[in-house]
Amino acid sequence: MAHYPWEKSYPPGVKWELDVPKKTIHQIFEESCAQYGDRPFTDFLDKVMTFGDYKKASDRAAAGFQKLGVGPGSVLEWDEKDDVVVVRRAGRYTSENIHAAEFKSGAPRPMSTKEHKEGIRKYTRKRHAGR
Repeated sequence: MAHYPWEKSYPPGVKWELDVPKKTIHQIFEESCAQYGDRPFTDFLDKVMTFGDYKKASDRAAAGFQKLGVGPGSVLEWDEKDDVVVVRRAGRYTSENIHAAEFKSGAPRPMSTKEHKEGIRKYTRKRHAGR
């Protein structure tokens, strides 16, 4: 028997009662990356990242944060001020600090928010020009 009108359109046998295991989002992420490593995780601006790619990037970012002293119990707050992303934790770290901690051989040139927006707009115009 349907409790909601939209349930009438669902195929027979759909079960709503699920035994959802109690896991942290971190545990779910780790398990998903291990299970689906070669499968696409995101597709943004024609750049596809697999679960494995995303895990490597996540681990690299975590290592950078650890080098800055961020660890268990740390409270992070992200701000965007003057085209710079600032991470606050008992002091202020800019995106340049994080890049320097993550990329020892030289960080890619940080882009301003304006440059990011223009890049996305340019890509979107190009991608949708023929529609």
